[in-house]
Amino acid sequence: MRRMDLRPRAYDGSPEDVAARLARAGAPPPERLRETPWLLECLALALEERDLPRPVDRATLAAIHREVEAALPSSREDGEAPFERPEDPVQALARLGTRQAWRMTPDLVERLRAKGYDDRGLLDLVLAVADANQWARLHRLLGLPPGWHSP
Repeated sequence: MRRMDLRPRAYDGSPEDVAARLARAGAPPPERLRETPWLLECLALALEERDLPRPVDRATLAAIHREVEAALPSSREDGEAPFERPEDPVQALARLGTRQAWRMTPDLVERLRAKGYDDRGLLDLVLAVADANQWARLHRLLGLPPGWHSP
């Protein structure tokens, strides 16, 4: 930690510049966020990253995003409550990754392997679940409208 620079960084961008960048990406920011250029910058960078080539196909990504959105807990108690695991192992992974990742089992890994996912494919799926969680939680925390970041 001694080598890390933890000082607040000066922000050089203007809210208008970042808002224009977001608009060019097809996601104009809500008006109330224009006064927080650092938050707008985070959203802009996340959108740029979203558009990078993905190893997981779009249909699987869409299914993961839908499952994460449906599984996102509304309270701590809800997040700790038992839940049904979907039959599809990719959907089960998305639900577990959203609610109780520590409950991942070797059986689920084997079911994913049976669907053709090797170690790299499993990692790609886990990263896709994490990304979907980031977007779902950002939407909820910032009150972004549904589909705000959709291409």
